Amino acid sequence: MKNVVLLNPHVASTLVFSLRQTRARARGLAASPLALASLACSDSTAAPTRGSLEVTIAGLPTGQPAGVTVTGPGNTSQTLTATATLNDLAAGSYDVRADNVTVSDAVYVPTPASQSITVTGGTAATATVTYTSSTFTLRAQQIVDGLASPVYVTAPKNDPRLFIVEQAGRIRIVKDGALLATPFLDITARVVSGGERGLLSLAFDPAYATNGRFYVYYTGAQGDIFVDRFTVSADPDVANIASDPVITIQHRVNANHNGGLLLFGPD
Repeated sequence: MKNVVLLNPHVASTLVFSLRQTRARARGLAASPLALASLACSDSTAAPTRGSLEVTIAGLPTGQPAGVTVTGPGNTSQTLTATATLNDLAAGSYDVRADNVTVSDAVYVPTPASQSITVTGGTAATATVTYTSSTFTLRAQQIVDGLASPVYVTAPKNDPRLFIVEQAGRIRIVKDGALLATPFLDITARVVSGGERGLLSLAFDPAYATNGRFYVYYTGAQGDIFVDRFTVSADPDVANIASDPVITIQHRVNANHNGGLLLFGPD
């Protein structure tokens, strides 16, 4: 005999509702792994952030190194001597600078000497530096004649005149392309000249334009070495003959090896 269970209508409806909720939860749990799997398999490839720069260098003789420097983001700094490609560069702006190259008597000038190149992720940027040669020659050109044993030439700062030291003891001025007849300074009576001796050098005070002071280096009586200070007169092309001694060095044994160069240092 089968068992028969009688249920209250209210209880029966509650059981049916509960069964439906249980089945819905089961279906939801079964669907969750599929949703997660679907998310895991989605295609989300990131855009590349690195690029490259190809620098082409042309115009130099075969085997001659160039002087090209590339600088940019991330403290990038590379010197190139020939055509090259720089890889794995961060995106951004790069400066390409090229220096002149000298080969024998020719100077190769880069075009452009400086350029800015933008590198973007996933692309290859390019830059070109082309060198062209420019030959040069050195030659002597006579500026003036009529000098006697010139040994040194100089000028005060920002002064267009040339001051030329003659070994015998005179300082001459070339002004507007002409040698002035009157010496700027004549101390031949003090100077012992000949061989390696004589009036050897001249240095203008850095403040000569305001104080008018200058210094001369010469060998004098008995071959001793003197450095004296002079001043310019009211005539800017003529100095006062009076002077103040600055240095005296005994040098009587030998007539050679007298030194002779006067200069003011940067201090």
